[in-house]
Amino acid sequence: MTNILQEVARNGQPFVPHSPSQFLALQIARKLGALSRASEYAILLEHYPEKIIARSFHACCARGDPSHDSFLQAFRAIIHQPDP
Repeated sequence: MTNILQEVARNGQPFVPHSPSQFLALQIARKLGALSRASEYAILLEHYPEKIIARSFHACCARGDPSHDSFLQAFRAIIHQPDP
């Protein structure tokens, strides 16, 4: 899945939400200071329950590090995927 996310990130087009889950992805990206990665969060929301994405977001914010890397670390811990 990492390759898919990297390909989307290279697209360079501004992300425009077309559904409630995509709007959530945009808001998460905004809060994490990673607007350029909004489409990546939208893809995650297509493949994982909103509850898991929300838990990941809240976990990285609770640690005082609301960033993309912190979000991914929390996400991987929740889904039990080892860090690359």
